[in-house]
Amino acid sequence: MTTAPKPLDPKEIKPKEIEDLNHTVNLVKLAYQRHAIAKSKTSRGSEGEQITTMERLVSVVRKQFSNSIAAIFAHHFNFEVSYLSSALSTITYPVYGCFRDNDSNAHAEEDSWKILLKFFDVRGGNIMIKAPNSALRHAFGMKDPLLGRNEHERSLLETIHRVKTSHEKFKAYNSSMFRAIICHGLNDRCLTAWLYCVFKALNEEYAADSFLRQHGYDQFLSVLLPLEKLQNGFELPANLAIKNLDDIKDAY
Repeated sequence: MTTAPKPLDPKEIKPKEIEDLNHTVNLVKLAYQRHAIAKSKTSRGSEGEQITTMERLVSVVRKQFSNSIAAIFAHHFNFEVSYLSSALSTITYPVYGCFRDNDSNAHAEEDSWKILLKFFDVRGGNIMIKAPNSALRHAFGMKDPLLGRNEHERSLLETIHRVKTSHEKFKAYNSSMFRAIICHGLNDRCLTAWLYCVFKALNEEYAADSFLRQHGYDQFLSVLLPLEKLQNGFELPANLAIKNLDDIKDAY
């Protein structure tokens, strides 16, 4: 007589979004390992392999990994929009109540950048724009006691400011700026800490049926954490979307 299968603990059941994120994390790990192997080679011609594997790693992070994070991070975030912008958005893409339908994830990265800007505003990031002394401290890598509530918040606010300043002058897309933040977070081994800071600060801005309010952030962040523990870390180009334009500017 066969026994009935043991019911799964609800905590062990992974939502589809987590499964998708876990899949992209594994793709990042694989690309990272292949690049690490290429870097360890000293034979002639290995430089070409290093370039190829780095390009693959960057592509996986910016095109797949970033979008998988954004699909969860921006899910049913309550954006305050005007009546006119709401009407225009209805024409462009479906709206779920006060929230955009993110099933296609078409705008998830753009929305995620807007969430970071909201965090930047709520946590006093504008002090770097309005206060010359704070901007000077930031330029010399000095800590500003008025910026953020802890070290992780300060580093995220500074990075948002740096990405915003460098990218907006070239009219970069919001999605490109969000991808730059993801790259910086991986390079600095603080991506999970940054995302945690934003969720804690803006928790009330998420709808009750949003992913992060329904499932919490533990599963979400635990899937990402192994990437911060890779032995040699990441050295991703965070300014990829504007690099060619910046190079042209410097040439003149």
